[in-house]
Amino acid sequence: MKKVIGNILIYSVLIFAVLTVVYPLLWLVSTSFKPTVEIFSKPLHWIPHSFYLENYKMVFTESTIPLAFLNSIAVSFLSAAIALPFG
Repeated sequence: MKKVIGNILIYSVLIFAVLTVVYPLLWLVSTSFKPTVEIFSKPLHWIPHSFYLENYKMVFTESTIPLAFLNSIAVSFLSAAIALPFG
């Protein structure tokens, strides 16, 4: 009986931990496909009424995020190139 209660407790904690991590990620993905008006509308909706891809277009064309991503890749490769000979 103790083993069953222990398993229930362990799985309950694990399910809570997974939901705590997954819920914000799902909300992030859902929000990324919504227009601004729908993001702030009441009541909140999980699934967008229409999938809005302009947010992604704006991120890739009008922001500095792609440049920051390329900089991160360059630093990663440079760090690996320096660290490999010493490893």
